[in-house]
Amino acid sequence: MSQIKKVDMAGKVTTLWVREDKPHIIHRTDGPAIIWDDGSEFWYYNGAMMRMDGPAVTYADGRTGWCYKGREYSFDNWCIKTKKKSQDILHLKLKYKIS
Repeated sequence: MSQIKKVDMAGKVTTLWVREDKPHIIHRTDGPAIIWDDGSEFWYYNGAMMRMDGPAVTYADGRTGWCYKGREYSFDNWCIKTKKKSQDILHLKLKYKIS
């Protein structure tokens, strides 16, 4: 993976990771692939917004988005798509304060 830092006209920095063999594909396996200046994080795997062990999107204000293979789901449907076990669901609900 290659790390790239982009700075926009307002001076805001975005850090992103791409595949070395295909630098047009956003990809990272050990953390978020895009980190915005405000702390928002976006997880990508081979160009698709996706994360198997937590939210694929975490905004700076604490909101989360649950994605699998590039599609956004409710937390419950994401758990079904990713075949989470009851104990894993409970752990995620506690960690991310989901009721």
